[in-house]
Amino acid sequence: MTSVLKQGNTKSASFLAEVAHELRSPLGGLEALTELLLTSGLNPEQARLVQGLQAASAHLRAVANTVIESDGPMRRTFDVREEPFDLGALVDAVGIAAEARARVKGLAFRLQRPEPLPRPLLGDGRRVRQMLENLIDNAVKVTTRGSISLDLEHVDTRGAFIGLRFVVSDTGPGFDDAARDKLFKAFSRIDDSIEGTGLGLNIVRKFARMMGGEAGCASEPGQGASFWFTLRLKLAEAVVQVPEICEPAPLIPAQSRLPILVVDDNATNRMILSAILEHFGYGCIEAASGEAALALLADRAVAAVMMDQTLPGISGVETLEAIRRMQGPTATVPVIPVSGRVGAADREAFASAGANGFVEKPVSARAIMEALQLVEPQREARERSAA
Repeated sequence: MTSVLKQGNTKSASFLAEVAHELRSPLGGLEALTELLLTSGLNPEQARLVQGLQAASAHLRAVANTVIESDGPMRRTFDVREEPFDLGALVDAVGIAAEARARVKGLAFRLQRPEPLPRPLLGDGRRVRQMLENLIDNAVKVTTRGSISLDLEHVDTRGAFIGLRFVVSDTGPGFDDAARDKLFKAFSRIDDSIEGTGLGLNIVRKFARMMGGEAGCASEPGQGASFWFTLRLKLAEAVVQVPEICEPAPLIPAQSRLPILVVDDNATNRMILSAILEHFGYGCIEAASGEAALALLADRAVAAVMMDQTLPGISGVETLEAIRRMQGPTATVPVIPVSGRVGAADREAFASAGANGFVEKPVSARAIMEALQLVEPQREARERSAA
């Protein structure tokens, strides 16, 4: 398969992207469940092992994300958002996961960043995180002893823009000038013994250029390597709070008399979402299709509905439209889409049909609870009327 990809076979790349998309949801679920384990009173050794499991699943999810992007370099369909994000919180969260991954291999990890960092910034925080994860993933793969570091440097501030430089360094084997020319090409690897898709660095360079920067590397054989990218981002006006990704704060359980209806055709996805909800005090009922969900809603009241978009039979949007046409209080039940289809058209379709929020897959416990807290007043009103 590797030789086929090196030849740029787009059909093979698209097939791998489809497989990676199927892998991403259960990997995200694994991360969510380990996130819950970390809040369950583990002893220090148990917590260390679960953090290693969390780091490994995050690594696999990052690989899946990279493969999914494999269609992008060929069709130039990358998207970059411009929205407020807290760079300091993002970098700290990436550092926590990187430290856990490094520790699993017996490596030291160091994070260095200037204080204070401006916050918030306008840009695509999810892409910045993906770029950092790709560089750290690359460093962890090639380094067998020593250390890995992540340095964030404030280059300059010009008017409403700030220039930043991110550097990931390792004590791995390094490479020569001939290898350097291949590193940022799609599906290219300098050594077939190194695991990976050959896409991570190519994606880092593309995103850096889309955000007004550049990417590159420096190394000498036997002397380790440094990979870097620069960005030029806008300073935002409003302060935005970005939750810690790898160390979630305790969340308040919601003691609800009415259950939450979980709708997904994948039994594993239903189990993961139900486990998160039950951990925080909600009861759950499940449906594997839109038709089954509508039948359940015709017979009983629920606190909210959390529903996938891709379902057998009628879609999630069609199911939501049918709910809004139902008689009585059920027509106004809070419905929160939980979907891996996160494009603007998908979000707008749900919003137009009357959705109450949106949660991206892979899910996290925090994202689920924050979405439910937004509809909490509606839930309480429905429970008072059902009493």
